Amino acid sequence: MIILIIILFIFGLIAILLEAVVPFGISAILGVGAIAFSGYLAFDHFGFAQGVIYCVIAAGIAGILVRFAVKSGLSIMTLSPPGRAGKKGNRGAGGESTEAAVPKRGEMAKVVQPLRPTGTIEWEGQRLPARASLPEFEYPVGTLVRIEGKDSIFWTVVEGAAESPPAGPEAGTEGE
Repeated sequence: MIILIIILFIFGLIAILLEAVVPFGISAILGVGAIAFSGYLAFDHFGFAQGVIYCVIAAGIAGILVRFAVKSGLSIMTLSPPGRAGKKGNRGAGGESTEAAVPKRGEMAKVVQPLRPTGTIEWEGQRLPARASLPEFEYPVGTLVRIEGKDSIFWTVVEGAAESPPAGPEAGTEGE
């Protein structure tokens, strides 16, 4: 009987901790139920005094874990754009907008996941979903592409190294 009580208690703790990863309350309710049933078995097996001691200790541990699971679960479910998690909020202290920058038409990016025709590009350290503007083209990793615009969730790109050289301070110093 003691082994069953311990197994139910451990199962309840694991179910409560699972709530931090899979929030929605079901596993926490299952865990609290398992711990409550182990408390009932403790009353039945050990008697009133030791059953009360067990239930107080089990309820304290379960309460701490439920609080941790709910707090962690809520922070896990916080939505933030990929690549910019936790770096910037929506508004600064003065009310100015601090939203993540978005690429403009004509800016260059690097392919980090092959575009066949969809993949991923990296622009200013930010990974963005992209697709080739013409589906018959395939761009391997490392290709420099020019951003043409945005279509639904994908940034449309064309190979940019041949069409327009990147602008920079060294571009104007070649003729001198």
